[in-house]
Amino acid sequence: MNKKIDIIMPVCGNKSVVERCLNSLLPIHEHFDLYIYNSEISDQDGTTAFLIEKQKEYGFNLICGKTLRHWEAVDVLMSHVKSQWILHLDSDVFVLDKNIFNVLSELTLDKNIKVHGMVQQNHFVPTFRPVPSSKNMLLKLLLPRVYSWMVLFDRQFYNSNDVDFKPMRINVRDKFQIISKNTVGVSTENDEYKCPAHLPPEFNNQPINLTIIADTAWKLYWSAMQFDVFSRFSDTVIKSFIHFGASSVTWKGERDRERREKIVAERNALNEKRIKARQEHFKNRKKL
Repeated sequence: MNKKIDIIMPVCGNKSVVERCLNSLLPIHEHFDLYIYNSEISDQDGTTAFLIEKQKEYGFNLICGKTLRHWEAVDVLMSHVKSQWILHLDSDVFVLDKNIFNVLSELTLDKNIKVHGMVQQNHFVPTFRPVPSSKNMLLKLLLPRVYSWMVLFDRQFYNSNDVDFKPMRINVRDKFQIISKNTVGVSTENDEYKCPAHLPPEFNNQPINLTIIADTAWKLYWSAMQFDVFSRFSDTVIKSFIHFGASSVTWKGERDRERREKIVAERNALNEKRIKARQEHFKNRKKL
C-alpha cells in the first residue's frame, strides 16, 4: 500500500495554469491528500469558481482567504496538513507520469533522509562576489539556486528546525571575518557560513556591506544539508513533471495584467506542444 503524502499548493489566480495543473493531478488523487490555499484575488479571473467546482468533485482541502505572499500561504497550509511527508508543488506543474507518486512514496521510506529536492549546482557551496563602489565594497553572498517548485519534506523536521519558505534577503554589517585570502566567515542571527571567496586587496582597507541572497525555501534546504539529511531528486522524478515557470502570482495594475495575459497566452501555446511531445515520449518508453 502506498504511503500517504500531503500536497500543499498556494494559488493566486491564473485560472488556465491552475486548471491545467489540477486536471493532470486530481485523477490520481488516491495517492495523496491535497491542500490548496486560494487567495481572494483568484475571484477576479474565475479561478475560485473553478476550484470550488473541483473541490466538490474530488473533495480536496480548499482554504480560501485574503491574498497572501507565497510563503505566507505555505505557513497557513502547514497548519492544516496531517501526514508525515509533505510535497510542496507550485500551481504551474503538469504531471506526466501517473506512477510518480509510487516513486515519491518509496523516497519517504529512507529514515536517514528528511528532505528531497534539487539545487542548481552539483554541490551546495555558497560563493561570494565582491562588487566595488565609490564609497565601499559591496560583498554579495550568492547561495545556490534551489528548485522550490517541488520539495518533499518531513513535517516534523520542518517544524522542529524553525525553517520556512520565506526568501532570504539579509543585510548585515560587521558580522563577518576574513579567515584567509580565499575564505570568508559570515555570522547571521541563526547561522554561520564559511564560504570560498576571491577577495581583492581593497577589502583590507574599505568598509564592507554584506548582502545575503537566497531563494524561497532555501532555509529548509540549508538546514537539511547541515544535518546531512538532504537528497537530490533523480532525473526520473524531475522529468515526470513539467514546470512551466508561470505559477499564479499577482501582478499589480491594468498594464501589468494585460502584459501578463499576453505572456501567459504565448507560453501556454508553447507549453501545450511541450506536453504533447513529452507524453509521446512516455508512451514510446513504455512500449520498449
